[in-house]
Amino acid sequence: MVQGRIRTGERELEEFQQSLESLKVSASAVLEDSEALFADMTLRLEKTKAEVRARLEAKERAVVGRAERDIEVLEKDLEELRRRDEEISQLLQSEDNAHFLQAAPLLCVPLTTGRHSRAQSLPTEAFSGARRALCHLRSHMEEVCREEVDKISRAVNENYVAGAECVKGGQSVENSKPPQPTLSAGQHTNRAVPVSFPLSSLSLQLADQRMRAAFLRFSCRLSLDPDTAHPTLVLLEGPQGAHCGEEPQSYPTHPQRFDSVAQVLCREGQFGGASYWEVEWRGGGWVDIGVTYRGIGRKGGGKPCLLGRNENSWRLRCTHAGYAAWHDNRKTTVAAPPCPRIGVFLERQKGALSFYSVSDTMLLLHTFRCPFSQPLYPAFRLDLDSTLLICPHEGANGNPT
Repeated sequence: MVQGRIRTGERELEEFQQSLESLKVSASAVLEDSEALFADMTLRLEKTKAEVRARLEAKERAVVGRAERDIEVLEKDLEELRRRDEEISQLLQSEDNAHFLQAAPLLCVPLTTGRHSRAQSLPTEAFSGARRALCHLRSHMEEVCREEVDKISRAVNENYVAGAECVKGGQSVENSKPPQPTLSAGQHTNRAVPVSFPLSSLSLQLADQRMRAAFLRFSCRLSLDPDTAHPTLVLLEGPQGAHCGEEPQSYPTHPQRFDSVAQVLCREGQFGGASYWEVEWRGGGWVDIGVTYRGIGRKGGGKPCLLGRNENSWRLRCTHAGYAAWHDNRKTTVAAPPCPRIGVFLERQKGALSFYSVSDTMLLLHTFRCPFSQPLYPAFRLDLDSTLLICPHEGANGNPT
């Protein structure tokens, strides 16, 4: 009896330690997401600041330019009045009555009217409306920040209770949320979900066109594996894409399905040779684009299940502020402008995995070098309200096939 209790206690201790490790990983992931979110917000505020400044400066140039033109006209009018005054004085001193009668009417012709009233009508508080709007913006942002921080605090407190129950049960707490009602078969979420979005148009330079054409010779067809999709992922078009929502979908139970992390694998594994594919993403959050061995963990939210947090997977995190490459829980920050289209070039036999941003140029973001020992499967993780599409398969000429 005592030995049985010891074994039970040891098993509970081991489960508790595993849950504690998952809790630490979950906290680290949330902190990472928080840093990425605030970096994105800072970038957006800087862009808004530049836009507001440009509009104010444009208005200033317009108002000042108009006022300076009016001043120039007034100065010319004054110069003309002084000239006439001098001529009238000379005329009054003249004893030539005929010349006086001939010149006097010309000197009495009035100047162009309406100039003085326009110059005097310049508002002394031309930008008071803009100042009021900026004050309102600041007050509104402070109010929104207070409300959202309160919501985050309440969510943390609610999830702390739920997380404590999960720890007791030996379960992971990553991405924990308040309980959601399970959707029945055929029932859909009421939240608006984009079915697609237009792919960005490319205007590559000639050298980049040639580089992309070389990659497209290795282009492969990919589709998402519904049996692996986390319930919060809504699969789109074939399925060639996914959207991360709040409410779970009514997917059937499957041993390959991720149960705690919003991830999904592709059906097609890359077994040898070279492969190339492109992905576009949209939304207010981030996406992870990567590859993994088929044996990545599916249950819980610990390191064995997270792309890039273990030795069996590689990922590039894409945010509106930049990129970060992850493998075996090691992070490499990538300094490059954000881009909605990412190209992935895998040379499995050579042990190279490269990520490119594809816009008006093809920019190498990061290359992993590793002796891949197993087939690799393209994999994705999505933040809330993010959408991802696998770009259509293209031939070497850049046309869909």
